[in-house]
Amino acid sequence: MPNCQKLLAIAGAIGNDEFNSELTDEFEHLKHYVNAYLWDEASGFYYNRSRDGQLSTVKSIGVYWGLLKRTTWGSQLSLRAIT
Repeated sequence: MPNCQKLLAIAGAIGNDEFNSELTDEFEHLKHYVNAYLWDEASGFYYNRSRDGQLSTVKSIGVYWGLLKRTTWGSQLSLRAIT
């Protein structure tokens, strides 16, 4: 997701907006997926999901990238989510 934002910034800097709608759509799709499928309401944390569809029970540093890049939804952005 951060790559979409970086590419949009680069495109703006060089005056090329050819792919802006695709990048924006990709960012929104990924943001929705992360919040819909990687969030565990019971623990208040984002987890990886395995190929069989089960959420991992191991907390990962990767969750913090979503918080830093503002891909989390307001209701999930709480102290409980980052502890």
